[in-house]
Amino acid sequence: MSISRHISTSSFREDVPVAFEQRSRMRKFVLKRGEKLNSLSEPMIDLLRTQIQEWKNSDLCHVIVGTAEYSGPKVFCSGGDIGAVAKLASDPSTQKQAVLYFKKEYELDLLLASLLKPYVAVMDGITMGGGVGLVAPASFRIATENTRFAMPETNIGFFPDVGATFYLNRLDGYLGTFLGLTGTSLFGRDVFELGFATHYIPSGRLPAIYEQLEEATDSNDVDDILNSFSGEREPEDKPPLLTGKVRVALDDAFSKNSVEEILSRLQFWSTQEGVSEWAAQTIKDLNSRSPTSLKVALRAIRMGAACPLKEAFNVEMLLAESFCRGQTPDFQHGVTQALSKSRELRDSRSWSPAKLEDVSGPFVKTFFYQRKGRTSLDHSWVDVDEFENEEVSETDEERGGYDQLVDPIVPYEKDKSFNDYTLPTEREIEAVVRGSHPSSGSTGMRKEEVVDRFVNLKQRKVGVKDKVLEVLERQCDLVDNGDGEAVWLEWAGHQDDE
Repeated sequence: MSISRHISTSSFREDVPVAFEQRSRMRKFVLKRGEKLNSLSEPMIDLLRTQIQEWKNSDLCHVIVGTAEYSGPKVFCSGGDIGAVAKLASDPSTQKQAVLYFKKEYELDLLLASLLKPYVAVMDGITMGGGVGLVAPASFRIATENTRFAMPETNIGFFPDVGATFYLNRLDGYLGTFLGLTGTSLFGRDVFELGFATHYIPSGRLPAIYEQLEEATDSNDVDDILNSFSGEREPEDKPPLLTGKVRVALDDAFSKNSVEEILSRLQFWSTQEGVSEWAAQTIKDLNSRSPTSLKVALRAIRMGAACPLKEAFNVEMLLAESFCRGQTPDFQHGVTQALSKSRELRDSRSWSPAKLEDVSGPFVKTFFYQRKGRTSLDHSWVDVDEFENEEVSETDEERGGYDQLVDPIVPYEKDKSFNDYTLPTEREIEAVVRGSHPSSGSTGMRKEEVVDRFVNLKQRKVGVKDKVLEVLERQCDLVDNGDGEAVWLEWAGHQDDE
């Protein structure tokens, strides 16, 4: 009996946390640990890795779909099994098992990233932490009205992992830095409009999508199917989040390379009309997070802007082991308080050190040291060209080559897949305005011409017009090119109003 048949048959038992289905050309995994909000246990990771590896190598599998069942709140995957991991990490005799959990989790995420066939992840509910790790590698990432997306690790004394130090940098501007440090939740359509999801589809349409995906053969088929079911913005929908002046303030503040500088810029914006409420709330959020986690996370996110995905995971493995081995007590305290039945305890965190100024630069760098005996990820099964990069030396000091703070809006050039099916990125829009895009002509462009260009390039994808107009209004000036008409776009890159 094959592994796939064995797992497919047994996984529908109540005690099996993952189900596997095969329908024509489509293969689907279904997370079934609803009583634990589908948090990823180690057995779930083992089951997923075994089956995904088989599907990866199967000529009969053309499309892979990731979904979930839930018995209570709507949830795809609420994260890793942090309670179990923190308990293992609290005892020196079982710390190695805690580290092994992260090793297995990260290797599963890398396996998903190595898939050459279409992978569709459906975020029909809560998608946080380890759940984001299952979704981010997918070429197609569906948000619904039930989606709640977040990387809340700094609120439990940890850092944004599962590849987030790489993927967050693929969002526009400094949105990724903001989300990684604050742990802010995005809901529903915002997950799509801000660039993490590739499609927004009302949940009632999902069964029909699964039926059509059974006969899909390639990514073009999948994209056509998803686009045909995409939901338009309705008049009663809430206005888009993090746009206009708030976005200008966000990019200005979170472009800084220290948490102290970020807070300083937020203090300035808290005095500015139209953005003061957002800035004040963001300051409050950051002040409630672990100071150590904030500084480690910021450094890791900046490093992730300059390195390939495989290397970002290697760095995250170093950090996870540092947290598990008690380099800071914040991970233990944060998880204990987050899982407490006492609301008062859950709403208050006791961090050590408690103040940003007491978390020194040299101390932060120790989390990134490669020491003898540290756990390494197994990349022997990764055979995708995008992972083949120049080797990086490993010593007893900081990993060489990727330790500089790098502007995260310049993505790693060999990785294009994350944004292939999203709304156009700001960098793409800028390239068209500046005339450096492959589709650009030699003359200046009007606003409506840029919109039409992207509507055609994205094959009339839902949401393109609104996204392009928002970016043009925020980033461009209208100038007179000598013809007496101030209608021509000039990319100004507005960021700092001080």
